[in-house]
Amino acid sequence: MKRLIAILLCFVVVIGCTACGNRTDEELLPEDNQGSEVYPLPDHIEAVTVENPVTYMIVSTVKKAGEPVSLTANLDENGQGHVEYVGGEKKVATFEPEVLHGITEKLQKSGLLDFDGQSQQTEGEAYASLYVEYEDGSTASADFTGEVPEKFREGYDALEEYFKDLTKDVPVYVPQPEVVGTVNSEVLAEMHRILSKSEIEAVDTLTITDIPVDENFAQAAGLSSAEGITSGTSCAPMMLSTAYSFVIVTVEDDDDTDDVCDDFAKNMEWNKWVCVSASNGLVAEKGNMALCLMGTGDFYDKTANAIKAAGWDDIEELKNPDM
Repeated sequence: MKRLIAILLCFVVVIGCTACGNRTDEELLPEDNQGSEVYPLPDHIEAVTVENPVTYMIVSTVKKAGEPVSLTANLDENGQGHVEYVGGEKKVATFEPEVLHGITEKLQKSGLLDFDGQSQQTEGEAYASLYVEYEDGSTASADFTGEVPEKFREGYDALEEYFKDLTKDVPVYVPQPEVVGTVNSEVLAEMHRILSKSEIEAVDTLTITDIPVDENFAQAAGLSSAEGITSGTSCAPMMLSTAYSFVIVTVEDDDDTDDVCDDFAKNMEWNKWVCVSASNGLVAEKGNMALCLMGTGDFYDKTANAIKAAGWDDIEELKNPDM
């Protein structure tokens, strides 16, 4: 349960982290595969060896009102050390596994482990949590809500300095959607362009997925027919219970994009989500591409504005007739 709480707190931290700089189209293109490079231990960091290194660690807290921060380290599926620092900026990097020895030593010296087993819940918005797993299977954990001990904050600050030093040469993380499957490269670049212009803060909660052009394509894409379609791609939230998605299809003949847009408009499935419905829709075309956006609230508004700014034509906006 404590680990679940820590993971949920980390998710809140990631979603709430907005200090990622001004995004450009180029920063969000597919080749920007951040975190794939394996970094060596920096020269200014002393290499150490400990008997029982950390294999998973997350420490999170709030330094100032509305400014959550977190430190995460773990061994990934390839046996490399995955390190994430979220503070005034966010940095994500993969290091050689020995990096976890140094993190373990700094964790021990920080004094945070003195809080192992402590849990305190009081009134207030402040929180802090610690969860650690070691190579031998042992664990340590602590969590505080409402009020955080000063010694915990001091220990966090000391460990944070080490994470800052460790990731000093790592570029600031730029949120990107997860891409699943082999997606049409032209469409993928256009989706990244739209998302970069939208400035949606939680863009890394979205998934871009190929829609196979088969007997199920029309239903999956929101069309009545797959005639003349050469590819389909959707963008939607991975986990959020949000009425939001947009689909881009490519057509054989540019002259057919008008017909595809009309088909999108006639087949708007406003209630295709569980428990939520889309309030707004938009269809547009660009060259050999036709687009259909559905959603509600901030996600919809920001994406719609980005589509207009990205040079799409013949834009038609629709409203859910039942709302």
